[in-house]
Amino acid sequence: MAPRYSVRYAVLHNYSSTDFGPWEKGSTIILDEESAEWVNRDSPGTLAEIDDSVKLVKGQPVPASALKGAAPAKKVAPKKPPEVPGQGAPGAKPGRRK
Repeated sequence: MAPRYSVRYAVLHNYSSTDFGPWEKGSTIILDEESAEWVNRDSPGTLAEIDDSVKLVKGQPVPASALKGAAPAKKVAPKKPPEVPGQGAPGAKPGRRK
């Protein structure tokens, strides 16, 4: 039998069962991996592992960037419509050039 490790998890939505909880959304818990997998099978998306290198501030919600597997937030520029050769800028009236 493999050793059981305790891991920090963020609770992503309220949860309670006969075996675990009650936990409130936004709280953090320490649980072994096997139990966390069971909880997420019972209620998918309840727990997310917290990266060990992240220091949490007591009383503050867990930032999404602290969750393992979370992609870093990036700014996305709005998409411009493609220009069609010979038609000028989008929205321009045909036949009018400056």
